[in-house]
Amino acid sequence: KGLVHRILDPEGQPCYALCSAECGEDHHHDEHLHFHCDVCGGIYCLDSVSMPTLKLPKGFRSRETHIDVRGRCPRCEG
Repeated sequence: KGLVHRILDPEGQPCYALCSAECGEDHHHDEHLHFHCDVCGGIYCLDSVSMPTLKLPKGFRSRETHIDVRGRCPRCEG
């Protein structure tokens, strides 16, 4: 329905986050980076980080892109 999008945690279990205002029932516009904290286990949607444009080989068409970064969040780093 364009209200939430699914994120997989490091163990492959689904987590959910609210969609952006641009999401609709037929298409999600939620391509953004996800950060997984190794210490607290938090998963953060980093909407402010630009997603790279991928040039796929001829004949391939992308439906969605996911980039996961793992490390320490600001709360656990300090």
